[in-house]
Amino acid sequence: MRPGVRQSVLSCGLLLFTKSFLFGVEPRVPAVALAFSLDGNTLLVGGHGEVRTYSVARGERESALVCEFPKISALAFSPGAGTLAVSGGTPGVSGGVILLEWPKGKVAGHLTNHTDQATAVAFNPAGTMLASAGADRLVQVVNWPQKTPAYRLEGHSGPVLAVAFSPDNALLLTASADRSIKVWDAATGQLRRSFSHHTWTAHDDWIYGLAISPDGRVLATGDWKGIVKLWDARETVSTLRQEIR
Repeated sequence: MRPGVRQSVLSCGLLLFTKSFLFGVEPRVPAVALAFSLDGNTLLVGGHGEVRTYSVARGERESALVCEFPKISALAFSPGAGTLAVSGGTPGVSGGVILLEWPKGKVAGHLTNHTDQATAVAFNPAGTMLASAGADRLVQVVNWPQKTPAYRLEGHSGPVLAVAFSPDNALLLTASADRSIKVWDAATGQLRRSFSHHTWTAHDDWIYGLAISPDGRVLATGDWKGIVKLWDARETVSTLRQEIR
């Protein structure tokens, strides 16, 4: 970087810091963790060490739920919306899931079962399991609401960036920076099949998101390049239905 450019960047950084310090302006952090309350009246946004709540009707901030994670990656409500699961942690150090009573915000429990930041969290529709994915390449699954360990998935060779259950509770799906999607038996944790970058139809970049259609037949996956692929989720062989660019 040229000296003049470096000096300009430093000056801008100092100006932003000074403005935040003197005038109480809240520093901006990426809004990557979002969730609606069950009634649709409240939007939750994960920030730095807190989950902010906003009125959907008025667009105004209502409150903030304190969270000990410096980085929050995902939010998920339990079926019935009595519990809010917050995944996150300190990158490269530790991570897990904080469980908050909704709407009180009182801490109801911790799952400190990752050795790196927890990147995603999901409840199964039946409300009997909670899965968290991590940058430590693991997926931790616990029985809900007992919070006792069910099993651990170790099949990915890179950070696991997304996790979801199928609508019928039968499957658990994971997506990773290793450019693969894996389909697991949700009851046993046994691997059923893998959509790998070693085949020409799979992604050739980090896979950040996945979603399952309400009937459980179609799996959508999205990567860093903005490419979305649709798969037959129930087929024994991974079959690509469509690619969206």
